[in-house]
Amino acid sequence: MKLPSSASDRRHRALADPVRRRLLDLMRVDAEPRHATGLADAVGLHPNTVRGHLAVLEGAGLVMRTREGRSGPGRPRVLYSATPGAGESDGDGYRLLAGVLATSLEASAPDPAFAAEVAGREWGARLVTPMTHLRPGDSRGVIVELLEKLGFDPEEGDAPDTINLRDCPFRQMTREHANVVCSIHRGLMQGAADALPGAETVERLDPFVEPSRCHLVLRSA
Repeated sequence: MKLPSSASDRRHRALADPVRRRLLDLMRVDAEPRHATGLADAVGLHPNTVRGHLAVLEGAGLVMRTREGRSGPGRPRVLYSATPGAGESDGDGYRLLAGVLATSLEASAPDPAFAAEVAGREWGARLVTPMTHLRPGDSRGVIVELLEKLGFDPEEGDAPDTINLRDCPFRQMTREHANVVCSIHRGLMQGAADALPGAETVERLDPFVEPSRCHLVLRSA
């Protein structure tokens, strides 16, 4: 059944924020309800900040709350869990298609990771072709902007030349197709770097150095 436009708008606004997507992902894969403090530890934010995000998700019908059952003294904690079907959208259809293509590539290509990286390079170059007029010093900023648009929620890392990728739009798929998916992403970034003016190169992509974080290392030649 199609959602009323107001409900659909609330869902889109709720899922537009990468932190809320990460929280919802955590609740979707966990069989047990979570409390705000545990979720805050998982995403590295203050519990009150997380409660604000959870309120938005609850208002969009993506999260429901219950009270912790306890027999001891004190007020029972509020627990949060994803509602059935929470976060499912047309994007899930694209992820399904990507999964089918990844499976086919793994079955047919002599070196699936290499073939995936080559495909990623071609698309990375296409995505930034309209921006090749930029000055050489702008290329890193363009790559970060591209990562943001693709849903990786990037931020500058503590180490020089490192960009933290705090989200992955295909995180669920990496459980079965990590070699192909991560190779595509590495290729995308290298293809973008090659097409832009300047001398940025992707030295490496370190997948999931933390449960929801990857590191992209860009070097200036």
